[in-house]
Amino acid sequence: MSSVVGSRGLLLMSSKRTQFAARARQCLLSVKQEKCDTLYIYFMKEHDSSSDPIKSKPTSTYQHEMTTSVLSHYTSLVYSQASAICPSIDVRLLLKHRELTSLRTLPSNAPLPSSSHSNSNGIENPMCRPLSSIECILAESCIPRQEVDHFLETNILRSHYQAGEIPFKVIDSEVALADNHDVKIHVDQTQDSINGLEIKKDEYRVVVLGGTFDRLHNGHKVLLMESVIRCTSEIIIGVTDDTMIQKKSLCDLIQPTALRIANVVDFLRDVAPSLIHRVVPIHDAFGPAILEDNIDLIVVSEETSQGAKRINEIRAEKNFHPLLVHTIQLFPEVSKESEHEEDKISSSSKRLRLLGQRLKLAMKPPSKPYIIGLTGGIASGKSNICKYLEEVHEISTIDCDKLGHEAYKPNTPCLEQIVSIFGSDILNSDGGIERRSLGSLFVKYENKIFDL
Repeated sequence: MSSVVGSRGLLLMSSKRTQFAARARQCLLSVKQEKCDTLYIYFMKEHDSSSDPIKSKPTSTYQHEMTTSVLSHYTSLVYSQASAICPSIDVRLLLKHRELTSLRTLPSNAPLPSSSHSNSNGIENPMCRPLSSIECILAESCIPRQEVDHFLETNILRSHYQAGEIPFKVIDSEVALADNHDVKIHVDQTQDSINGLEIKKDEYRVVVLGGTFDRLHNGHKVLLMESVIRCTSEIIIGVTDDTMIQKKSLCDLIQPTALRIANVVDFLRDVAPSLIHRVVPIHDAFGPAILEDNIDLIVVSEETSQGAKRINEIRAEKNFHPLLVHTIQLFPEVSKESEHEEDKISSSSKRLRLLGQRLKLAMKPPSKPYIIGLTGGIASGKSNICKYLEEVHEISTIDCDKLGHEAYKPNTPCLEQIVSIFGSDILNSDGGIERRSLGSLFVKYENKIFDL
């Protein structure tokens, strides 16, 4: 199978728990070699090896028998391994049979469907935008080939797959097992809580969560997927607007609110097209969670769990029912590039890595002199930058501060006007301006600045 740079790949994995972590690692290592840009992963139902594969009829290999706890654990494992092995690949898990509609391929020139449709209850629901063609397919060797063929012919455009137009590769994930001890997956009943009281429940009708979602990374995706796994109807997501990001590190590099919202919507349309998703900008730390009584569950990280408690306090003041709280662990950063980066996977570290990179195409200098303004506070490095431009690039610099000082030297019209407004007390023994005295008068008589 030849590598398809920038392609969209589909990985079929068995849902069996035996040595899942080792198998997932081997699969992702294989995917990394294929240089996929986006990877969709679907867990096929564990095959019953005791049955005769020749006599047995291909079955619909769906995952509806996988519990919420298993799906949640698989999600964390896959994304943690993806962060270590192939962090540049956009991994998206397709967790339910109803989401397979998003994999049906269309010709590249086919028109997209309308932006919304009604579900069985007549409620408007965002339509999943069909993905552009799946360009490579990978499947674990432990999945019988007839099951794979049946699945692909059912869920990928039949004529494309049968004609061999989509490259196919079998991954022998068993090779990893000899070098790895069996990783047992311990699965508990999903436990959410209200004020520390554990509630055992798998699914909720309306789920809410919030965040900045700058440069969508695997930590964000786990937060979103944990919500998708537990939601049966509607997901409400609050995305912090520009007024809420000012105190974040390198806030000038945070993506615009509209782009961050669009990225979240794009992700949800792929992984959960059958759910209603409402993605809105929020202007405070609470958003829709304190405005709507019909919400059942809030999904938070360890960092924001205290915020969930405050939300329930406000809801109690409004006589709203309390939200169940599902808390997920933070993902450690296994490939830090500098000591200044955080120990967790974070957008802040991603922004740090942008420093020193050209974010926009360079403008073509005009034929006439190209003027650049350089500003900054005291001791911010203006003089060093000017020195660098002069010595390394032979670029002429003009110090506007010095020109300003020249303008009000003794016996100049500018000095005479300043003295007429602020008096001769601002002059030093040489007849020049005492700038510190003048500065204090500017603060005291701010309105006189306009007289100048």
